[in-house]
Formats: sequence, C-alpha cells, structure tokens
Amino acid sequence: MEIYKIYIEMKLIVILIYLTILSANNVEQIKITGNNKTHKSIIIRELQHPLYSPYNESIAIEDRNRIYNLGLFSTVNIYQVESNYVIDLVEGPNYYPFPIIEYDEAKGKNGWSYGGGITYLNFRGRNEKLFGGFTTGNVNNYFFGYSNPWIKDDHVSFAINVWNSTNIHAVYEYESNYKHISASSGFRHQNYYRFLFTFGYEQRIIDWGNLNSELDNAIPNDTRYEYYFGNANLEYDSRDVILDPEKGIHTGINYSYHKAKNSVKDYSNLKLWFGIWMNIFKNSWNPVLSLYTTSELQFSENLPIFKYKYLGGEDYVKGYSPVPNRNSAKIQPYLESKNIIYNNISVQQTLFPKVDTGGLELGIDWHVFYSFGIGFDQLEDMKIEKLIHGYGVGFVFYMSGFGSMTIDFGFNPYEPDTHIHLSDSN
Repeated sequence: MEIYKIYIEMKLIVILIYLTILSANNVEQIKITGNNKTHKSIIIRELQHPLYSPYNESIAIEDRNRIYNLGLFSTVNIYQVESNYVIDLVEGPNYYPFPIIEYDEAKGKNGWSYGGGITYLNFRGRNEKLFGGFTTGNVNNYFFGYSNPWIKDDHVSFAINVWNSTNIHAVYEYESNYKHISASSGFRHQNYYRFLFTFGYEQRIIDWGNLNSELDNAIPNDTRYEYYFGNANLEYDSRDVILDPEKGIHTGINYSYHKAKNSVKDYSNLKLWFGIWMNIFKNSWNPVLSLYTTSELQFSENLPIFKYKYLGGEDYVKGYSPVPNRNSAKIQPYLESKNIIYNNISVQQTLFPKVDTGGLELGIDWHVFYSFGIGFDQLEDMKIEKLIHGYGVGFVFYMSGFGSMTIDFGFNPYEPDTHIHLSDSN
C-alpha cells in the first residue's frame, strides 16, 4: 500500500512539473510597443494567436502580416518573451502630403498632369483614412474621400468617394467631364473572403468639338450620360503581404449595373480574375513567380463610347501604345473592343531590400514579364489570330504609406520600338 501511495505521489509530481514547463511556454498576455498614435484595439483585433496556449510561430507570422497590411507601420516584429506575446512596431507618419505627377502614355508629351494632395492615414488613431487632392494639365481633377475598414463586427467597412475630372480622350479626341459620388460597405468571412457593395451616381458630359472628318462616323448623338449604379464585389485573398506578396492567391468576381437616368442605354460589367504568387526556389535569391488572368465583359444595347477597352499599354498587354493607330498596322484592328481577356506571367526579385528609414519603408524590386491577351465584341469574334503578346523588364519602387510605383520597358514582336509604361498601386 505504501508503495502504491509513493507511486501516486511521484506521478502527481511528474504531472505538476510537466504542467509547469508547459505553462512557462504559454502566451498569457499581449505587450505592444511603438503604437504612439494607433489605438491598441486596432492592433489586437487583427490577432489570431490564442492566449493561454503555447507560442505558435506560424500564427505569429500571420499576425505580423495582418498588422503590416494595415499600412500604418513600416516595421512589425512579433516574438515571445517569457509569457508575453510581444508586438514591436515602428509607426509611419499619419499625414502624407504628396505631389501628384501622372502620365497618360497615350498622349505622349501632352499626357502629363500635375497636382498635389494630402492623406491622413490614421485619423483618430483608428485606421480611418481621409484624403483629398487635385491635378491640372492633361487631367483637371479634384477628389476627396473617407474610409474606415472596420467599423463593427467582422471587418464591416464603410467608405465614401467624390471626384470630378475633365480631360480629352486619347483616341477620339472628345472632351469629357466626369462627376462621381459613391458610398460602399462590406464585410469579411473567415478572414480570406471579402464582400463589398457600392452604390452611387455618376454623370459624364461629352463635348465633341470640331473633329476631323475621319471620326465623324464615330460620333454618337448622345453627349450627356447619367447613371445610378450598383456594384457587388466578392474576393478570396490569401496573400501573405498585399503590397508585395511572396505567396498566396487573389481571385474574385465583380459585377456592376449602370441604370441610365436619361435617354441613353443601361450597361453592365462583369469582371473575373485569378492571381497566384509562389516562391520558385528557397534560396538567397528568393524569386517570386506570379500568374494573373482576368476577363472583362460588358453588356449593353448601345455601349457608351467611353467604355471601350484598349488592349495595349500599361493596363493590359505591355509593349504597345494604347492608341491603336500608333502600333503596327498588322494588329491595329485588334486593340479596341468591348471585351478583353488578359494574362500576365512575371518573375520578380528583390533588388534593394526594404529598409525602415525612420517610419518610411523603402525598397526596390525588379521583374521580367510576358503578357498576352485578346479583345472581342462578340464571342464569335474570339479568334486565335487576334491574340497579341508583349514582354519586357521593369522596376518596382516601394514606399510605405504611398504603395508602389512600377516602370516597365515593354516590347512586342511586330515593331522594334520600346514602350515605357508607368503605373502605381493606387
């Protein structure tokens, strides 16, 4: 009997020692440093790591990426110290006064717009965003807006946008004044699924001016277009870092319907896309392969002339001018259409790693790409001989708070010219 009691006591001691060792590795409290302006609740609501459980490095990495994707911090580090789940942050500036220099490659030297704006990224310390600005030159524009990515429950969001812009169309040379006001709200499901719904009003007034006789047949009778519109967006997004992903999938569907207020015809748009990012080799070079495809389809009894797609240029197949008649005569008829299917394959690699310079994170990547696509008005117009493709090399410049800017040098097999394409993540 005494031996049995000793056995039980030893077993209890072993269990207590095991529980003591186990509890020593548990995460029991959260410690956040560096959030000088951001409310602690904004950070905590992004965390998935459970308290009173062993430290899990893979969950910590996911938490780190979620906080980094807020766009408020230039550096985010998460680690365990004793029973503390430590989150070290370097907070970026809240105010970003910024110059605006935009280039419409379709207009060449006349395509520059200049202006400025200001973004308040962390209004009230709650990740709310206020922004506004203007441009003049090629595009005379003013805009302002507000967004809050999480007003209640599971990432329920709200945003409002207003802008007014006037410019001259690069292909048909009409002057267009565009007014837009919209409000949107959405939510997430199981972290990766995102739903967004937008409603608004837009107006476009077109002034055809004195056009040459070559374009007279293209001039529609309508010069005023007014619509109430609704937009539904569903996405699945598992990218590790949204701005510069190394792995993950981003796919979705977007549908919008524009109900005409005046005598013009209604129209609708359907967009589907799929993108995947993956590490090719696990070594110091760490190149990332990305595959992206999208289909953009439009439906109307009489599609407005400003909704036609241009398959060449910075938005789609690089290595071409977005103005059809500035390309090889062989492919000019294939560049303007109502609908497009576009694909891009890219290999991207870090040229200068991102570094934190006192709240601003800066870095440069380079990439090579191959893109191809086809435009069509009707399904029966989809013929393999209409397929165009381009290729090239480019550089991506990153700055926290501002996003990224890309400079691409594109080529195509039909002409020796080099086409320079400028684009940004905003």
